[in-house]
Amino acid sequence: MKKQNKLEALFPNGKVPDVNEFNRNLDKMSKEGRNHLLEKIYKIAFTVWSTLPKKHQKFIEEVIIHDRQSYVDFIIEKTVMTCLRCP
Repeated sequence: MKKQNKLEALFPNGKVPDVNEFNRNLDKMSKEGRNHLLEKIYKIAFTVWSTLPKKHQKFIEEVIIHDRQSYVDFIIEKTVMTCLRCP
């Protein structure tokens, strides 16, 4: 529940932003700022995905699709997948 509240904090008043506008704003951010925000979204999604409202799930899916490489980098570098990959 705490993680879901963190996700909801990213979206004031529970309103999910327009994903295209959100992605355009992400593209304008510094690399560090963009990665920090995306990591927050990925971590929250991994911990509470099944309890998220469909509108949040759809938003996260679209953010991942927009920058698949960032998502893959996160999986490889910041999760248990680092240890499980084939050498």
